[in-house]
Formats: sequence, structure tokens, C-alpha cells
Amino acid sequence: TPTINNMISAVFSQSVGVRRVWVGRRDAGDADFADALAAIDADPGSDDWYLTLLDATDAADAADQLSAATWAESQQQTKRVIICSSDTAIPDGTPGNVAESVQSAAYRQTSVIFASSTNIAAGERVDAAWTSYCGGFKLDSPGGAGAWSEVQLAGVSPEPLTSAQFDQIRAYNATAYGQVRGLPFVGIARTGAGTAIEDQVTQDWARARLEERLLTTLVTTYPKVPYTSGGINLLATTAQGVLDLG
Repeated sequence: TPTINNMISAVFSQSVGVRRVWVGRRDAGDADFADALAAIDADPGSDDWYLTLLDATDAADAADQLSAATWAESQQQTKRVIICSSDTAIPDGTPGNVAESVQSAAYRQTSVIFASSTNIAAGERVDAAWTSYCGGFKLDSPGGAGAWSEVQLAGVSPEPLTSAQFDQIRAYNATAYGQVRGLPFVGIARTGAGTAIEDQVTQDWARARLEERLLTTLVTTYPKVPYTSGGINLLATTAQGVLDLG
């Protein structure tokens, strides 16, 4: 569809970014996005999938967006959802919007970025550009982590919001692509719970790598990891190797 094409184009238009994408669908029998995401997750090979974008951006899509956020929260830090919303209730501070709901639920695995319906209709997908750029940080390399705030993106226009509107967006722990002194960039970027996105992503990364490397040590150590101080030190060294990177 044109929407999916726009999102994929934004993903691969960044100077740095992710190298591949999965495109899923919501079948007629799926009650909501949570059902659709669960079915996609059951597909072989989905272990590599972490960052999630939605093609639903309107105010009327809030229930679907929240169902995706609720699902991600239940996935033991293995999935993350970026909600792009054109709902003007977010910058205007009108109660009942999706950013307020994500904040009220204190979701750590979901973040909200506001984008105007004008920019979305023009084919610009700031959520895809942003997620790709920051998803391209090389967390497996020393010093590879980066901030999700104050980043410039290719192929998207800054939102013409007032200072008061930006303040209201931030008050919901949401963000937007704005402009200050002629410089466009993503504003302060947090999860619904108020944590800096990069901090939560690093925690998710550390958990995944610790599980992988500790399991590898347990499986490959012959004949076993002994129940001794030496065995404990072996596991501690394995864990420290992950922490030294992060």
C-alpha cells in the first residue's frame, strides 16, 4: 500500500538506520492489533523483531494503538512500539488522547510521537525515519549507544507547533519533530513511563544479551558449569562482558 511504501522509504532514507524490515498484516479474524501482533510474533524467525511501527495514525485509531502498546508491555522487554499520532488533542492538551493513555499506564515499551495529518498525507512518516535512525545504533559495540532525542532525520518536515504545544506534548511524555533556530530535530524522547528511550532500550538489549550469552556458556561448557566459586566466576565474567559493552 502507499502508506507502507512511505514508511519503508523513510526507514531506508536515513544516513544510518536498520537494515531490514518485516511487514505484517491484520487479518479479518484479528480482534485488535494485539491479536495481529501475536500472530506475527508466532511466525518463524520473529526473534529478530524488536521495534514496531503501526500504519494507524488517526485519533480514531487510539484503541488499536493502545492494544499494540498493551501487547508490547506483556512481552518481557522483547518488543517496543512507536505510536505515531496525528491527534491534535495531544498538542492541545485535550484529555483522552493516546499519549495521555500511554502515560497513565506508565508503559515502558511504548513511546508516542506526534505528526500532523498534513505531513502524513504528504507521505512523510517521521515515526519510521526516527525508529530506523535510532534503531541503527550499534549497541553491540563499545560506545555504540545513542540518544533518541535531538536527532535530525531525512525526508521529514518539522511540525509548525508553538512553544506551548511542544510543552504540552512533552507533558504527556510524548515528542515531535520540531525546529529551533532553524535546526530541525526530535525533541526530548521518553517512554510512557517517563524513562529516556535510550535507557530503556539499553536495558532491553542487556537483558537479551545476558540471556543469550549465559545460556551459551551453560550449554557449551564441558562437562558442565561447576557449582563452585570457579563456576560462579565463569558466569560472572560472561555477564560482565555484556555490561562492559552497554
